[in-house]
Amino acid sequence: MRYLFLFLLVGNGLFLSAQKNLEGGLIGGGLYYLGDINPNRHFYSTKLGGGLFMRQNLNKRWGIRADIIAGTLSADDNASSSNYQKVRNLHFNTPLLEIVTQFEFNFLPYKLGTKRNTSPYTPYFATGLGFLLVTNSVNPYNVTLPLSLGLKLAVTKKLEVGVEWSFRKTFSDYIDNLSGDTYDLSSMENKSSTKHKQMAFFYGKDWYSFAGIFITYKIFQQESVCKAYDF
Repeated sequence: MRYLFLFLLVGNGLFLSAQKNLEGGLIGGGLYYLGDINPNRHFYSTKLGGGLFMRQNLNKRWGIRADIIAGTLSADDNASSSNYQKVRNLHFNTPLLEIVTQFEFNFLPYKLGTKRNTSPYTPYFATGLGFLLVTNSVNPYNVTLPLSLGLKLAVTKKLEVGVEWSFRKTFSDYIDNLSGDTYDLSSMENKSSTKHKQMAFFYGKDWYSFAGIFITYKIFQQESVCKAYDF
């Protein structure tokens, strides 16, 4: 019983400590895809997307957060300047849902609701690991590596706004249902400009990007009693 009581006491203390630094937020913006149909054009065929996130501040420099993002990815060969892509004439459109956990690093000492030795704003970097569902893909379940840059600003003790631009590296070449081991000889073998060419790059994995604005609310405002660990 003593150990159970001690476990509950410590667990309750950690839960209350976490509550003091817990934030919830909304993010909205645009998503676009980078891959075989769109190799390098940023913000091409951008679709609306958005989601929810929760952030736990560990201290003024580090935090951890969980995101849920939903939206759509699409691209069309006919929008390309490449004659080969126009002949290939492929396109795709797929809804996506992603769940991500990221560690956040603040470049300046910052914590919403705390003015002691902090900056009212900070640029930040975040990375972690995600799970991506793209329903119209032949390989719908994917792991992602998010790389995010952003800027956040404390408007009040509880309210924060910011902007973020994130790139998601997927470990699949089939977000667009197109890979280097896929051929369509019946429609392309008689065209001299495309004869013997692969349909896509086999070794290049697909990416997608999400750029948006967010608003955050500090759910619990109680300050830490001990300042010794508030760094």
